[in-house]
Amino acid sequence: MSSSASRGVCLRFAPSPSGQLHLGNARVALINFLFKLHKGGKLFLRVDDTDLQRSDASQVPNIMADLQSLGIVIDDQPIYQSKRLDRYQEVAAELLKRQIAYRCYCSSEELQAEDERARRAGKPPRYSGRCKRLSTSDIETLTKESPRQPVVRLNTDCFGPQPLRFRDRVAGDVSTPKGAFGDFILLRSNGVASFNFATAIDDMDYGITHIVRGNEHLPNSARQMLIWQALKYRSPYFAHLSLLVGDSGKPLAKREGDLSVREFLQRGYLAEALAHYLLWIGSPTVGEKPCKDLKELAVHFRWPKGGSTAHFEQKKLDYFNRRYLHELSARELLGRYELFGDTLSVARQRVLRYIELFQENFNTLLDVDGVHQMWPDKESPSYPFVAAQVSPHLGGDDFQRLCRELRQRLRDSQLDDEVAWRDLLESVATATGLPKRKFFKGLRIMLTGREHGPELHKILELISRDDLLQRLPH
Repeated sequence: MSSSASRGVCLRFAPSPSGQLHLGNARVALINFLFKLHKGGKLFLRVDDTDLQRSDASQVPNIMADLQSLGIVIDDQPIYQSKRLDRYQEVAAELLKRQIAYRCYCSSEELQAEDERARRAGKPPRYSGRCKRLSTSDIETLTKESPRQPVVRLNTDCFGPQPLRFRDRVAGDVSTPKGAFGDFILLRSNGVASFNFATAIDDMDYGITHIVRGNEHLPNSARQMLIWQALKYRSPYFAHLSLLVGDSGKPLAKREGDLSVREFLQRGYLAEALAHYLLWIGSPTVGEKPCKDLKELAVHFRWPKGGSTAHFEQKKLDYFNRRYLHELSARELLGRYELFGDTLSVARQRVLRYIELFQENFNTLLDVDGVHQMWPDKESPSYPFVAAQVSPHLGGDDFQRLCRELRQRLRDSQLDDEVAWRDLLESVATATGLPKRKFFKGLRIMLTGREHGPELHKILELISRDDLLQRLPH
């Protein structure tokens, strides 16, 4: 397996399938992929599913689909830790044989009592290591008195007293005193590997050269380094990325659906805009100009800035999404909208013309729905337009006067071109006696449901004379 490392960098993205792919994990996956594109090599998807209570196998296809939508290409089939339990037990047996690991028979009550004594003494809780001093007869006595399934722990006394140091590509120099933790668990009593043990073995077996992950995993690095030392394996390089936080400064919660990649796509955000924005956060080289694909962003790859947190800003994502939307032709944008499976009740040519007029004002793909405001179904409450739609901007008398004057001039005017429609509006505004700002704003909201947009004469021309006459209240 490890021979893959000789063909360039070898990376892995390792989500636990306990929920949808959230934005923080998506950013980790994107940076892994961008580094792979920059250097050449492989990116594996490893499913960390040894926590059987929290893992949900049905989430894996969703995670893979979301990664694909973001432009991430995974090499080979997913690696499931739950299918590698025999391998973890094999390595644990090897370490037991070499006396670098030992079986621990302590009950949960005994361990809790140890922790409580440490807290009372003002020390951090850590295992005392008493089971590594048990004799064969001690173990026989223990198991006869109360049958127990042991866990397997790493004997950290087998390693020197020096701190565990490494140079992180993002976090800088990291040093962990070996005494910061005790003899930690490799195999649980049910034979399932602990997170750190399974992770270290997988990274070794698959020849992972660079571990790129969130900085919440930084404390795990020292334990994994000890496991590699025990197996006489050179540690991969590390890059621990800043934790992605929201506007409130709190971490983006993994199981909150509204912060998942899928939810943002369903809200009409373009996948390429979301990917670009997540890569832009904290990057010294990724700019704001829309790109054709991620390869463009990979050319000048540099690691993101360090720090404990990186900030996700909704307004900045909106900005990226608008820029990408404006790059699309009307037909491309409509095609992307139609992928949602929604059915438009308006003729396709009208929709395309609507997009051409309003595209500069779109924030998401779902703004295409606004076409129904201009051509509502005759059975809908908004057909015909009613005064309540513009009441905050035009009183009842002003609204009736506007409709009366517009109806009269629509019937009497020759509307052959754009100039004629512009002149029509000017004459109606003058005849109503309304201030032009009030007139145009009220009419725009009445016709489009928006306060801003393209010039009004273009909107009237798009709706057409007959449609307007039919819809204006009498």
